[in-house]
Amino acid sequence: MNDLLSKKLSAITWEKRVERPGFFQPKMIHIEAQEAPIHITPSIKIFYKNLIWLNNSVYYDDTINKKNWRLFTKAFKENPRWPVHQVGIIKRVALRAKKILQELECDWPHINTSKKIICFKKYHQILIDIQKFYAFAVPLTNFCEDALQKSHPELLNQVHSYAPLDIENFHRELTTLAEQQKNTKTLDKKILAQHIARFAWIKTVYNEYGTYTEVDARALIKETRTPPVLHSRIKSNNDYFVGLQVGIFLRNRVKELCQQIWYSFDSLGRALAYDLKLLPKEFYFLTPNEIVESLKNQKLVVSKHEVRRRQSGIMFGLLNGKKFILSGSGVEKYRPCFEELPLGQDYIEGTVACHGSAQGFVRIIRSQKDFSQFKSGEVLVTSMTTPDFVVIMKKATAIVTDEGGLSCHAAIVSREMGKPCIIGTKIATKILHDGDFVEVDGEQGMVRKI
Repeated sequence: MNDLLSKKLSAITWEKRVERPGFFQPKMIHIEAQEAPIHITPSIKIFYKNLIWLNNSVYYDDTINKKNWRLFTKAFKENPRWPVHQVGIIKRVALRAKKILQELECDWPHINTSKKIICFKKYHQILIDIQKFYAFAVPLTNFCEDALQKSHPELLNQVHSYAPLDIENFHRELTTLAEQQKNTKTLDKKILAQHIARFAWIKTVYNEYGTYTEVDARALIKETRTPPVLHSRIKSNNDYFVGLQVGIFLRNRVKELCQQIWYSFDSLGRALAYDLKLLPKEFYFLTPNEIVESLKNQKLVVSKHEVRRRQSGIMFGLLNGKKFILSGSGVEKYRPCFEELPLGQDYIEGTVACHGSAQGFVRIIRSQKDFSQFKSGEVLVTSMTTPDFVVIMKKATAIVTDEGGLSCHAAIVSREMGKPCIIGTKIATKILHDGDFVEVDGEQGMVRKI
């Protein structure tokens, strides 16, 4: 282990934000987006100097949260409705993204290199412009949630996304198709095909390409027996309630816009990989700058050996404002600098999102690829849930997450479903394993192995 690097990392208190599968390249773009300042009001901006991905885990400097809370306090005094202004901005960014999605629909193997570079740069920039919002969306939800907990805790049970999301339309269409099948014993193939085409992107994450197929759709329709968890848009004059709704909207909107772009980029990505004499999965272990320079030079500017090292393990990001990349399987040695690894623990504590108790066998779900393994009556254990998890949440006897607060997706949905839910455990996916029999105590906020 590099002792100097270890000391620098250990000198910082880190917050583990998320655990996500996917490739190095889109995660590097995520770093670039968080590094660039974003103005939440004309006089207040947010950016990060310490932010690191270690393989599939991303860690933020925890001290920035205190700074952000001071900035949010100032911003709400300056303009109580500043979060609503951000919704207008991301809607304009989404219109730009729609144009780029159209540009990506091309016969790329027959397009010259200069045009490929131009489109790649647009793809790179739009991802930065979308993911900038993530810099403040998560801390904004935490800030507003805390403020409401102190002043109007009853409002936390009514919170939802500020504006409609694509994923809500996805579940609405599934419900319509399920009703059609129930009433007519068949499905209109044309309508089903249109649904699949509209949401072809829904299984793609961090450039891990996945196509939503007819098999997937029919399986989901079969499991869709009740209307999805959708809300009428509750209005409130409470600025923190509105801010919390906006934070929820932005977090989910960023995710689904990126999914659509990653999905549509696959054809160009494959063409660029071919031009650089790389396998597609190797291509996604290059930085955006390395790709552009390699294409211009018609030769890789990074060695194949380094590409292979990155595939075996990678730690990268910002440390004291400077970018770095460390590759090789040895990067896992730095994990203790970020988090204490649990040993021999048979219980977990977290925040009660929905009261009640339940027992069942654990099923760890890390991504959509695991959904087919989930069985009715199991305890859903995951890093965090997103709207696409609703189908398996309906089948769960209880829900346990590593991440999240009282306004997170798992909390909102579990309360509506009336299922015991413990959130923010930090370590559930490390302590528990598939097949463990547990009791989820939604009164004490504990999960115990039995």
